[in-house]
Amino acid sequence: MAEDNPTFRFVNYHKIAGVGRADANWESTWLRADDFSESEKKQLANILEEWDLDGDPFTGSCKDFQDLAECGFDLWDVVDATEQLVFSIWTYTDSGMIYRYGTTKRVGEIIQWGAEFDDNSVGWDLEDARLAQKTLDPSVPLPSSLKPT
Repeated sequence: MAEDNPTFRFVNYHKIAGVGRADANWESTWLRADDFSESEKKQLANILEEWDLDGDPFTGSCKDFQDLAECGFDLWDVVDATEQLVFSIWTYTDSGMIYRYGTTKRVGEIIQWGAEFDDNSVGWDLEDARLAQKTLDPSVPLPSSLKPT
């Protein structure tokens, strides 16, 4: 059950739309650099490296990034109780990465129906925040679970 006052809160939702392989834009550039902060660009590069994908998502075509370009991303920032930005959460299909805000320091990884964290207490606090957000608005596009595995 979600806490009444969770430690964290999800804010600043950013949808990064995917492009279907049959779409006329499949041969065009995937993303616009102006849509991302410098730290988000570094986090995206880290995700691409994790997927063993080479290339610049701001100059390469969608087809260069295959499934990632097709499914797109959801990007959330997370604030603590003092409203300080503490995490960035990137999700794509049933996976994702959780970074310290503004850095490429990975604190967790979302894997299908759960997540792995350097510190499981962070995971449980994020899960409480996820449940609280879903209680307020069940349609919000958050991961299906952030429970530490």
